[in-house]
Amino acid sequence: MEHLVIVADLGHFRAYRVVSDDLEIESDRIELLESHDPAPPHMKTSEKLSDSAGRFRRAGGAVAGGAGFGERHTINTEERRRLIHEAAAEINGIVRTSGCGQWWLAADSSINARLLECLDPEVRDCLARNVKANLTHVNKQGILQRFH
Repeated sequence: MEHLVIVADLGHFRAYRVVSDDLEIESDRIELLESHDPAPPHMKTSEKLSDSAGRFRRAGGAVAGGAGFGERHTINTEERRRLIHEAAAEINGIVRTSGCGQWWLAADSSINARLLECLDPEVRDCLARNVKANLTHVNKQGILQRFH
C-alpha cells in the first residue's frame, strides 16, 4: 500500500511518496513529489504595507476628535489563517489525486490542530500518523525515521 508523507509549516510545503521494497531487500525510502514555499519571504509589516499619500489623517491635523489611523491590527492573524487554508487545500488536492490509502502528516505544533480542522473530512479520515513537529528542513531519511 502506498503512503504519502506531507510536511508543512507556514512557509514551506513538501509532499513525499513512501517507496517500499516488496521483496524487503531494501529499506523504505521517500521520494519528493511536490515542494513549494507558499508564503512570501519574511518581511516586516511596514515593508508589506504602505500608507499612500493622503490616505490617513494626521494625528495633529485640523480635524478634531479621536479617530483610528486605519491600522490593520489583525493583518498577521489574517495572513496566518490564509497560509493555513492554502496548505490545507494543497493537502486535500494531493491526497485525492495520489490515490494513496493512507497518509502521514508532520506540521509545526503551532498550526497542526488548525490545519487538521481545515482538511476535508474524507482526507482527514485517511490520516494514519500525525507528528506535531516542523520537519520541513529535515533530510528525507530523518523524516522517515520520525514516522517509523
